Amino acid sequence: MFLLAVHTLSLLAAWLNPLPLWLKFLLSLSIGYSLWLVYKQRANGPAILGLQLKPDGSWLLHRVVGGDVEAQLLGSSLVNPWFVLLHLRTEKQAYSVLIPRDSLEADAFRRLRVALKVVGTGEAKKP
Repeated sequence: MFLLAVHTLSLLAAWLNPLPLWLKFLLSLSIGYSLWLVYKQRANGPAILGLQLKPDGSWLLHRVVGGDVEAQLLGSSLVNPWFVLLHLRTEKQAYSVLIPRDSLEADAFRRLRVALKVVGTGEAKKP
C-alpha cells in the first residue's frame, strides 16, 4: 500500500507541475514502469525469510524458494542509525535487503550495526 501511495503521489506531482505535456507523459510512463517493476518483484511475497551472519563473515540467506544459500556482503551496503541496507550476492543472484530500525528490537538492531562495522560491509580489507 505504501509503494502504491508513493507512485500515486509521484504521478499526481508530475501532472500538477507546470511541465510541458510531453514531459508529463514521459514521467507518467516512467512512474508506471516503476510501479510495474515493484509489483512484479513483490507479487509472490518476500524472497528472503531471514538472514544469519556466520562467524567467518559470510551470510546465510533463508530463501522462500530454493532453501538456504551462502552469500557475500557487497561494499555497496549501507549502515546508518535509521536503517541498514544490505547488498548480498550469491553465486547466481544478487539481493537487496532493507532493514528499518523499527523492524527489530532496539538491542538487536544495535548489535547488527555493530557486527557490520566490525566485520565490514563487504569491502576488501588490506593486511
